[in-house]
Amino acid sequence: MISTTAPSIEEIGAYESLIADILVTRSLLFSIVGLGGEGREWMRRLPEDGFATVGIETQSDQAYREPMASSMVRVSAELEDIRGADVVIDTRGFPCERTLVPLLPHVKRGQVLCFITQKQAEPACVTSLAESLKLSGRQLGHDVFVVQRPPLGRADAVCPSGLTPACTRIATALETHVFSKLA
Repeated sequence: MISTTAPSIEEIGAYESLIADILVTRSLLFSIVGLGGEGREWMRRLPEDGFATVGIETQSDQAYREPMASSMVRVSAELEDIRGADVVIDTRGFPCERTLVPLLPHVKRGQVLCFITQKQAEPACVTSLAESLKLSGRQLGHDVFVVQRPPLGRADAVCPSGLTPACTRIATALETHVFSKLA
Protein backbone atom coordinates (compact mmCIF):
# COMPACT_ATOMS: atom_id res chain seq x y z
CA MET A 1 0.00 0.00 0.00
CA ILE A 2 1.37 3.41 -0.89
CA SER A 3 1.38 6.44 1.34
CA THR A 4 -1.38 8.98 0.79
CA THR A 5 0.86 11.93 1.59
CA ALA A 6 2.81 13.52 -1.22
CA PRO A 7 6.59 13.31 -0.95
CA SER A 8 8.51 16.41 0.04
CA ILE A 9 10.79 18.05 -2.50
CA GLU A 10 13.79 16.90 -0.43
CA GLU A 11 12.79 13.25 -0.95
CA ILE A 12 12.71 13.55 -4.69
CA GLY A 13 15.50 13.24 -7.31
CA ALA A 14 16.18 15.54 -10.26
CA TYR A 15 13.38 14.54 -12.63
CA GLU A 16 11.08 13.87 -9.72
CA SER A 17 11.75 17.38 -8.44
CA LEU A 18 10.80 18.81 -11.82
CA ILE A 19 7.53 16.87 -11.82
CA ALA A 20 6.81 18.07 -8.26
CA ASP A 21 7.42 21.71 -9.30
CA ILE A 22 5.12 21.30 -12.26
CA LEU A 23 2.44 19.74 -10.04
CA VAL A 24 2.52 22.76 -7.75
CA THR A 25 2.07 25.18 -10.67
CA ARG A 26 -0.53 22.95 -12.37
CA SER A 27 1.31 23.28 -15.68
CA LEU A 28 1.57 19.58 -16.53
CA LEU A 29 0.88 18.64 -20.12
CA PHE A 30 -0.86 15.28 -20.49
CA SER A 31 -1.04 13.00 -23.51
CA ILE A 32 -3.80 10.40 -23.57
CA VAL A 33 -3.02 7.39 -25.76
CA GLY A 34 -6.14 5.54 -26.82
CA LEU A 35 -9.34 7.55 -27.14
CA GLY A 36 -11.84 4.78 -26.52
CA GLY A 37 -14.25 5.05 -23.57
CA GLU A 38 -11.58 5.46 -20.85
CA GLY A 39 -9.47 7.81 -22.96
CA ARG A 40 -12.46 10.01 -23.72
CA GLU A 41 -13.15 10.31 -20.00
CA TRP A 42 -9.57 11.47 -19.35
CA MET A 43 -9.85 13.89 -22.30
CA ARG A 44 -12.92 15.42 -20.68
CA ARG A 45 -11.79 15.54 -17.06
CA LEU A 46 -8.19 16.76 -17.29
CA PRO A 47 -8.98 19.98 -19.22
CA GLU A 48 -11.97 20.62 -16.93
CA ASP A 49 -9.46 20.61 -14.08
CA GLY A 50 -7.15 23.03 -15.89
CA PHE A 51 -4.61 20.72 -17.54
CA ALA A 52 -3.56 20.97 -21.18
CA THR A 53 -4.23 17.64 -22.87
CA VAL A 54 -3.29 16.04 -26.18
CA GLY A 55 -5.28 12.99 -27.23
CA ILE A 56 -3.55 10.42 -29.41
CA GLU A 57 -5.84 8.29 -31.53
CA THR A 58 -4.64 4.74 -32.05
CA GLN A 59 -5.51 2.45 -34.92
CA SER A 60 -8.21 0.76 -32.86
CA ASP A 61 -9.89 4.09 -31.97
CA GLN A 62 -12.74 5.51 -33.92
CA ALA A 63 -12.15 9.13 -34.84
CA TYR A 64 -12.45 11.34 -31.78
CA ARG A 65 -15.44 13.50 -32.65
CA GLU A 66 -16.41 15.05 -29.34
CA PRO A 67 -16.43 18.84 -29.34
CA MET A 68 -13.37 20.51 -27.88
CA ALA A 69 -14.52 21.87 -24.54
CA SER A 70 -11.45 24.02 -24.22
CA SER A 71 -8.48 25.45 -26.05
CA MET A 72 -6.47 23.21 -23.70
CA VAL A 73 -7.36 20.13 -25.78
CA ARG A 74 -5.80 18.89 -28.99
CA VAL A 75 -6.22 15.57 -30.82
CA SER A 76 -3.55 13.95 -32.95
CA ALA A 77 -3.10 10.69 -34.80
CA GLU A 78 0.69 10.89 -34.40
CA LEU A 79 2.22 8.88 -31.56
CA GLU A 80 5.29 11.13 -31.70
CA ASP A 81 3.15 13.90 -30.18
CA ILE A 82 3.64 12.29 -26.76
CA ARG A 83 7.13 13.86 -26.73
CA GLY A 84 5.73 17.18 -25.60
CA ALA A 85 3.91 15.68 -22.61
CA ASP A 86 5.05 15.50 -19.02
CA VAL A 87 2.69 12.60 -18.33
CA VAL A 88 1.56 10.05 -20.90
CA ILE A 89 -1.59 8.19 -19.87
CA ASP A 90 -1.98 5.00 -21.89
CA THR A 91 -5.54 3.77 -21.52
CA ARG A 92 -4.84 0.51 -23.35
CA GLY A 93 -3.66 -1.31 -20.19
CA PHE A 94 -0.17 -2.32 -19.11
CA PRO A 95 2.08 -2.42 -22.15
CA CYS A 96 2.60 -5.53 -24.16
CA GLU A 97 4.93 -5.90 -27.12
CA ARG A 98 2.21 -4.70 -29.52
CA THR A 99 1.62 -1.39 -27.71
CA LEU A 100 5.08 -0.76 -26.24
CA VAL A 101 7.26 -1.05 -29.35
CA PRO A 102 5.62 1.87 -31.22
CA LEU A 103 5.52 3.99 -28.03
CA LEU A 104 9.16 3.68 -26.86
CA PRO A 105 10.93 5.67 -29.59
CA HIS A 106 8.88 8.72 -28.59
CA VAL A 107 9.41 8.50 -24.82
CA LYS A 108 11.73 11.21 -23.50
CA ARG A 109 13.82 11.43 -20.35
CA GLY A 110 11.91 12.72 -17.35
CA GLN A 111 8.55 11.57 -18.68
CA VAL A 112 5.95 9.74 -16.63
CA LEU A 113 4.19 6.82 -18.33
CA CYS A 114 0.91 6.04 -16.61
CA PHE A 115 -0.80 2.82 -17.62
CA ILE A 116 -4.47 2.42 -16.82
CA THR A 117 -5.02 -1.14 -15.65
CA GLN A 118 -7.38 -3.08 -13.41
CA LYS A 119 -4.69 -5.44 -12.11
CA GLN A 120 -1.04 -5.33 -11.09
CA ALA A 121 1.48 -5.78 -13.88
CA GLU A 122 2.95 -9.26 -14.22
CA PRO A 123 6.65 -9.42 -13.18
CA ALA A 124 7.60 -10.62 -16.68
CA CYS A 125 5.95 -7.52 -18.19
CA VAL A 126 7.82 -5.24 -15.80
CA THR A 127 11.13 -6.93 -16.63
CA SER A 128 10.40 -6.64 -20.35
CA LEU A 129 9.54 -2.95 -20.00
CA ALA A 130 12.72 -2.24 -17.98
CA GLU A 131 14.84 -4.09 -20.57
CA SER A 132 13.19 -2.25 -23.46
CA LEU A 133 13.83 1.10 -21.79
CA LYS A 134 17.45 0.12 -21.11
CA LEU A 135 17.97 -0.84 -24.77
CA SER A 136 16.69 2.62 -25.73
CA GLY A 137 19.19 4.28 -23.37
CA ARG A 138 16.79 5.01 -20.50
CA GLN A 139 16.56 3.62 -17.00
CA LEU A 140 13.27 2.83 -15.29
CA GLY A 141 12.85 4.96 -12.16
CA HIS A 142 15.69 7.28 -13.08
CA ASP A 143 15.06 8.62 -16.60
CA VAL A 144 11.49 7.41 -17.13
CA PHE A 145 8.87 6.86 -14.44
CA VAL A 146 6.25 4.17 -14.93
CA VAL A 147 3.11 4.16 -12.82
CA GLN A 148 -0.14 2.29 -13.00
CA ARG A 149 -3.54 3.25 -11.74
CA PRO A 150 -7.10 1.98 -12.06
CA PRO A 151 -9.59 3.42 -14.52
CA LEU A 152 -11.33 6.60 -13.40
CA GLY A 153 -14.06 5.92 -10.84
CA ARG A 154 -12.80 2.41 -10.01
CA ALA A 155 -11.83 2.44 -6.34
CA ASP A 156 -11.98 -1.35 -6.19
CA ALA A 157 -9.15 -1.81 -8.69
CA VAL A 158 -5.39 -1.77 -8.09
CA CYS A 159 -4.03 1.16 -6.05
CA PRO A 160 -1.94 3.67 -7.96
CA SER A 161 1.64 2.44 -7.79
CA GLY A 162 5.01 2.66 -9.43
CA LEU A 163 7.43 0.04 -10.65
CA THR A 164 10.35 1.36 -8.55
CA PRO A 165 10.43 3.41 -5.33
CA ALA A 166 10.98 6.60 -7.36
CA CYS A 167 8.06 5.67 -9.64
CA THR A 168 5.88 5.04 -6.59
CA ARG A 169 6.69 8.51 -5.22
CA ILE A 170 5.65 9.99 -8.57
CA ALA A 171 2.45 7.87 -8.55
CA THR A 172 1.62 9.15 -5.07
CA ALA A 173 2.24 12.78 -6.04
CA LEU A 174 0.11 12.49 -9.18
CA GLU A 175 -2.69 10.76 -7.30
CA THR A 176 -2.60 13.33 -4.49
CA HIS A 177 -2.34 16.46 -6.62
CA VAL A 178 -4.20 15.53 -9.81
CA PHE A 179 -6.01 12.24 -10.21
CA SER A 180 -7.89 12.19 -6.91
CA LYS A 181 -9.31 15.65 -7.66
CA LEU A 182 -10.76 14.90 -11.08
CA ALA A 183 -14.51 15.43 -11.11
